[in-house]
Amino acid sequence: MFYKVDWNCKMLPIPCDPTSDAQSICRELASLHERFGFSKFLMTPTYLCERESVQAFCIRKDAMRREILSYLSKSLHLKFASSVQLSRGISLEKGLEHLTLTANHYLPITLPMEAYGDWIDFELNRLLYKRHLRLILQSFEYAMILYPKDILEKLLRIPNAIYQFNYKGLLIPEVCDTVRTMLRKNAPILLGSGIDHPQKVASYDLEDFQAFALQNLSESEFQTLLRNGRNLWSSI
Repeated sequence: MFYKVDWNCKMLPIPCDPTSDAQSICRELASLHERFGFSKFLMTPTYLCERESVQAFCIRKDAMRREILSYLSKSLHLKFASSVQLSRGISLEKGLEHLTLTANHYLPITLPMEAYGDWIDFELNRLLYKRHLRLILQSFEYAMILYPKDILEKLLRIPNAIYQFNYKGLLIPEVCDTVRTMLRKNAPILLGSGIDHPQKVASYDLEDFQAFALQNLSESEFQTLLRNGRNLWSSI
């Protein structure tokens, strides 16, 4: 079986939560490996600028990263970035470069769960052209639910952008239709679990999500998505 990459794993230790310590997380990562073949994980804890500075967040994240790696099975491989919630003024935040995948300065972002406004264009443009960052748009299936077609078409034209969908999003036929169109245009698409807590791993059923997806995507299209994830692991 080919290994799979989870491009959106949000499990990191939560202070004062004994069910979300480093050992529990490593145990559940191993479970995802054994059950579904995940061998590589992009860890993307969410950064909220209104709660703390980038510097404070990075200190906390790096401590958690070291703790996790001390317990991690040698058969698993992790990369660490941060999922930045797009908000007003985020493009002015100091130190965003420290939240990226450092090879090519790809910054995972999640779009706001609200009506699309001009301020979103402003912040995206500043990230792209003033901060010179590349973007991974995480959980992009939510944008498809929230935003009208013309906004989606604009988002799909962002230079050098990568689009991450959660496996669960493939339960929505309209999402699969868009994914198929994006594949035909060779758009870079990544799949991830979106799991944010170790206790959610036991009920996570990738096989069910894949079965539903294959009602709307061909086996070849689905395998192309998995292959894209493997190929991009070494390049970003």
